[in-house]
Amino acid sequence: MFTRCSVLIVRPYPAALRTANQLFSSGFFEPFILPLSRIKPMHAAVLSKEQYDAVLATSANAFLQPLFCFHRLLTLPLYCVGQRTAQAAYKHHFTSIIIVAKNVDELCIEIGKRKKRHKHFIYLAGRKRRPVLENFCKKLGVRIDSLEVYDTEILAPSSIQKKGFPKTIDFVLLYSSANLACFLEACTNFVMLETKILCLSPRIAKSVSHAFGCQQLFSADEPTEKALFSLLDLSRKRS
Repeated sequence: MFTRCSVLIVRPYPAALRTANQLFSSGFFEPFILPLSRIKPMHAAVLSKEQYDAVLATSANAFLQPLFCFHRLLTLPLYCVGQRTAQAAYKHHFTSIIIVAKNVDELCIEIGKRKKRHKHFIYLAGRKRRPVLENFCKKLGVRIDSLEVYDTEILAPSSIQKKGFPKTIDFVLLYSSANLACFLEACTNFVMLETKILCLSPRIAKSVSHAFGCQQLFSADEPTEKALFSLLDLSRKRS
């Protein structure tokens, strides 16, 4: 008798629910959700009167709230990371999406190529973030103003959530290194030696390795959900 593989999805709602639906629809997986963080818009964000050449966004979370007060940004060139970010920007009426990079490193390269044309950026950022983009622009001599429009709230798993998990987990999909302590605590009784932890990026895998010392640790070829799903499917076939 065919048994679905159990998959623990560690990412915030509502993205986790979308991921779970996709995995369940494949017919091979039984998904479980562990949202150790929650993304929320920062309604107090205020746009300065500066004149900008272009807009930066590295996550679809930048567009969680209507940007009515930012209407003058809508016609500026937009550099973003990922198709979902581009789609979210389009839904919020950004009309000039010129770059859709695969990751932040690729975005930095594109900024470098156009530094003579676009010298002053507004970055629609999360409050908790790595300063990769800001540091790169500073080195390049390009101005970047960061406007924090969303935040990540850390959540502790409830006992009710844990009771819903199976005795063992076949795979873990880890989308972020945030709140690793809670992840380790929550999964102590479910993540076994044979459990494969699949990470969205090598950076996340490195963080888990330092904290967890896990042997069955893998990372996607590129930091996209499509690549992570490919890794999951390949791991399932090899199991």
